[in-house]
Amino acid sequence: MKASFFIQPGAPLEIREVKKPKPIKDQVLVRLHNAALNHRDLWIQKEQSFPDGMVLGSDGSGVIEDVGEDADTLLIGMEVIINPSLNWGDNPIVQGNSFKILGVPDAGTFSDYVVVYKKQVLKSPSISPLQKRPLFRYRH
Repeated sequence: MKASFFIQPGAPLEIREVKKPKPIKDQVLVRLHNAALNHRDLWIQKEQSFPDGMVLGSDGSGVIEDVGEDADTLLIGMEVIINPSLNWGDNPIVQGNSFKILGVPDAGTFSDYVVVYKKQVLKSPSISPLQKRPLFRYRH
């Protein structure tokens, strides 16, 4: 699969071929159709560096292509929107100490596929056929 890696401020993103992730317990593999660049991604690109690169992107939608252990196989084929917030905690007003968002430190949505916990996906409203296309297109 292809993924877009951020390395350091001022450097262009690098498109790399990487191994497709495999979902494990309570996870799903989402083939991304859409991803969005948001302010968080821009702030990370201004302030941080990742010598080995990091796949940014918190927002995304696509289709579930595979499921891990304890995830219902009926989810395969479902069009979903990803909730990028992980481990919010028990307080609905303030996030807990283990809170994180897709894109740093976990691989984000600027790739062909992403693995997330099944509780992080919501059934998508209808998507038009124009939006159902691969995230990355390359000319050979």
